[in-house]
Amino acid sequence: MIRIRRASVEDVDNIHNLGETVSEFSVNDETITFWPKDILAQAVASKDTLILIAEADQQVIGFIIANLNFSLRKALIENVYVKPENRDAGVGSKLHDKLLASLNGTAIEYISTLIPLDADNASRLYLEAGFSKGKSFLWLDKSLSGTFKH
Repeated sequence: MIRIRRASVEDVDNIHNLGETVSEFSVNDETITFWPKDILAQAVASKDTLILIAEADQQVIGFIIANLNFSLRKALIENVYVKPENRDAGVGSKLHDKLLASLNGTAIEYISTLIPLDADNASRLYLEAGFSKGKSFLWLDKSLSGTFKH
């Protein structure tokens, strides 16, 4: 049975270990591909980030991370990941459903995400969740500290 719940500080190592395996999280060759553990720990405890995990047999098999901007009434899904052996079992959909249910009744009125253009599985997951395809954009970034450098 798959259980979706809010992440706790005790889940940070598992989330980090899973996230480190995902090359698709990389947006360029100069910055790190996934959140450092200390930032994940802060995010888990923060009111402006929602991290949910999916568990099966008491093992973390996936997660979703959303950045919440209550002032702009917007959420941005930063990352979604499900272990390959647990895909096509509805885990990603359950994570999305729980995220949307968690945002119901809050000030959040708009939710978006960014995915690579060739990420067909991710595209399908979002389209099935009711998202609309938008325009393609060029990602530009700059690290303001050494935290996000390789």
